[in-house]
Amino acid sequence: MKRNARLQSAERLLVIVIAVVFCASSALAEKVLYTFQGGSDGGLPLANFISDKAGNLYGVTANGGIICDVSQLGCGTVFELSPPAHNGGKWTKTTLHKFAGNGSDGSYPAPPRLLMDEAGNLYGTTTTGGLNDYGTIYRLTRPAKSHGAWKEKVLYSFKAGSDGLQPGGLVLGLDGSYYGVTTYGGDSEGDGTVFRFGKTAGGAWKETVLYRFQNTTDGSAPSDFQTLAVDKKGNLFGTTLVGTAFEISPPATKGAHWKESTLAGSIGFGIYAGLILDKAGNLYGANLNGGLDGAGFVFELSPAQGGSWITTTLYTFTGAGDGRYPYDTLIFDAKGNLYGTTYSFGPGDGAGLAFKLTPPQNGGDWTETVLYSFKGGTDGASPSGSLFEKSGTLYGTTQYGGTPNKGTVFSLLP
Repeated sequence: MKRNARLQSAERLLVIVIAVVFCASSALAEKVLYTFQGGSDGGLPLANFISDKAGNLYGVTANGGIICDVSQLGCGTVFELSPPAHNGGKWTKTTLHKFAGNGSDGSYPAPPRLLMDEAGNLYGTTTTGGLNDYGTIYRLTRPAKSHGAWKEKVLYSFKAGSDGLQPGGLVLGLDGSYYGVTTYGGDSEGDGTVFRFGKTAGGAWKETVLYRFQNTTDGSAPSDFQTLAVDKKGNLFGTTLVGTAFEISPPATKGAHWKESTLAGSIGFGIYAGLILDKAGNLYGANLNGGLDGAGFVFELSPAQGGSWITTTLYTFTGAGDGRYPYDTLIFDAKGNLYGTTYSFGPGDGAGLAFKLTPPQNGGDWTETVLYSFKGGTDGASPSGSLFEKSGTLYGTTQYGGTPNKGTVFSLLP
């Protein structure tokens, strides 16, 4: 059975370079909001942040917390980062939960962002742990009183059978249920699933598999780094590690089977990032590999007549001053600009960068601007997780850097 493995690509995809226009000037200043210390504090943050009304940020670390296996790295944490009470003050980090991975609790939380319900409770997944050690769906209940302890409950433990294993992030569907993918499991070959998780009429939580990948034209292994995109009709969109983009459509008749459509079958091996939708229904994503130099590229999928989709490469990274290896989901601003990070390379010391892609005004090419290039020291190294925008400031994490090289939380602002 395939299980808990990061696929490494030795393949390269030759693509038509539609845009390699590169503006090297940095536009934003970086500020480190928190530096992880490892151990019980947590390390290797993979935060795709969410925020509450008070401006607190919520995310996860892949390591740290409780030591639960021979790696001695810790099974991961959920944390809250609170803004200072006055300008110039320090942000305050609070660990909300340390995963135990002890047969009932999960371990190694999935990178995609948490979800928050109307009561302020958090929902997420772990890639391993639980009753069967194949991953969990969990809830963290907000304390009734200020400064009280959050309470974690495992809502579902994956079995590694037809239900899948190694889940990715959750997204809230139009029906109030949660939807997600598992990288493996499903059919006899273990090619992954798309699932729904919600409450039955009796109030019990239930996982339902909507689709099992076949590793034919539909692809295999949807990455646990992604969260599915949802359109206004309840259709779900995602990617697989072997280079396909897919749509899962709800049935017209309640209780009938969901339908899978492969939108693109050869975008390139190594798509960890999920897709995002614009108002016109176009999809945008990033590929870790591919491009003329194997440094990765950003692409667009546009619906065309007859139900087909057109794949367009918007920007191809060169692996030089413009960065290398974009593997996290992109975000939009109100003007249609795309923002993301690359894991390595850049104008500085090659420790990764944050970038902006600006669409052409009257035809022509998309333009990349390097917003910040990490130096690999106290400012962080190897940015990970999607950027998060709030009130004109971008927030994110680096997997490494800081002292003692356990990762940072940073902000980028004009």
